[in-house]
Amino acid sequence: MSASVVALALVAQTTDFGDGFYVFALLVLPVVLFIGVATYVRLIDTQIEDAWLVFGMNRLRHAYIEIAPELEPYFVTGLYDDEQGLFETYGPGADIRLSRLLASTSVLVG
Repeated sequence: MSASVVALALVAQTTDFGDGFYVFALLVLPVVLFIGVATYVRLIDTQIEDAWLVFGMNRLRHAYIEIAPELEPYFVTGLYDDEQGLFETYGPGADIRLSRLLASTSVLVG
């Protein structure tokens, strides 16, 4: 993306914002837009996949607790595959932290 901005600046400088610049911009900018949207969609997919994997890990921890209940004090993350278990796995206070959402990669890229 930054290379396309540099390329647009160079073309603008050489063509004095003439017809060549507009043609070049109309060729480059849709490609940059597509790459940006595709990156954003993939980042959302990775966050969904991360939550899905955390649910699976929580199910495994819950199974361990059912097999050996005396191990429960040693687990510091969530044990259930629900929303509360997800937040417990992400860390204390994760359910109320707006900073976690605002600092996520997809929000920053978006």
